[in-house]
Formats: sequence, structure tokens, C-alpha cells
Amino acid sequence: MNDVNLAWDMVKSHAELFEPLFCFHPKEITGEEMIRVFKMNYSLVGSNDRALEDVSVFGWEAFLQSIEGR
Repeated sequence: MNDVNLAWDMVKSHAELFEPLFCFHPKEITGEEMIRVFKMNYSLVGSNDRALEDVSVFGWEAFLQSIEGR
């Protein structure tokens, strides 16, 4: 890596800046973050499918809230 502008020397001298790039640090995900991961594609409002989807999403959000902080 030093062949390119002494990149490895830069990594070594500023290790704390590059640590998130090269090292895995597990992090707990919050319920809110989990909800943002998914994009809901709902059926038309008023349809039977939409009503079932609303119940499913409500259950999913309630589940995430119940396990958050365990």
C-alpha cells in the first residue's frame, strides 16, 4: 500500500481514524433503525390486503419495541 502515496504509513500514523474502516465493531441496532432498514410497499388503501399489511406492520413494530433494550 505504500506504493500509492505512502498510504500504509498514513494508516499506521492515524490508526484511530482508519479503525472503523478496517475493524469490525458490533453494534446493537435499535428498533427505530430496524424499521428504517425496510421500505414498505403497501397495497391500495381500503383493500383487504392493505388491512392485513397494517396489522402485520403494527405487530412487527410492537415486537421491536418489546425486545428493545434487552
